[in-house]
Order: sequence, then structure tokens, then C-alpha cells
Amino acid sequence: MSRRAVTLLALVGLVALVALVVWWARATTIDATEAGVIADALFRAFVAETGEPGAHFSGPATLAFDDGWEFRWVYEPCRETGELRIFVSNRGAAAFGATPDCAPVRGFAVPPQAV
Repeated sequence: MSRRAVTLLALVGLVALVALVVWWARATTIDATEAGVIADALFRAFVAETGEPGAHFSGPATLAFDDGWEFRWVYEPCRETGELRIFVSNRGAAAFGATPDCAPVRGFAVPPQAV
């Protein structure tokens, strides 16, 4: 094989490799409807895992951010402090932001003071 053919073959291989990496790493984004489906599935998984009745949650309320959406279900047994938050990024990754807690620890384990 001539030197020119080897160089051309190496160049074509490099271009193909770069195109493959760009295609594989492309940013796929989802819309609010798809994010809602993901959040709902995660909510249902949480309810099934904990055994908590789904009727104890109201919502969800949705808050849009630049990088995704936050879905918030209020936990009815303790509306003031209990909520389930799920964040879904615009790439489709989801995570729990907060789980219901009717007795959250505040500060240095000191109960809130009346003012």
C-alpha cells in the first residue's frame, strides 16, 4: 500500500470516529409532557415501594427550570412539612429531591420557637 493510500485511509477512519462520537454524545432533550410521564412513573414506584396510599398525595405541581422540571406532590397527613419532590432533567434523568417527612429535623435539633 502506498503512503498516500495509508494516509487517506487513516483520515477517513478518523473522520468516521469523530462522526460516531458526535452522534453517540449528542444531546437528546425531552419536553414537559415526557418529563411528566417519567415523574409519574417514579411517583408510582415510590408509592409501590413504601406502601403509602397514593391518595395521601395531592398534586403534582410543576415548576420549570432551564435544565429540567420539578414535580411536587403534597403529603396530605402533614401538608406543612411533607412533600415528595422529583426532578427530571431535560435529558430525561430523574431523581428524588425530597421524600415526605412529617417530623423534619430543623437546625440543631432544636424545636421551632414561637415569635
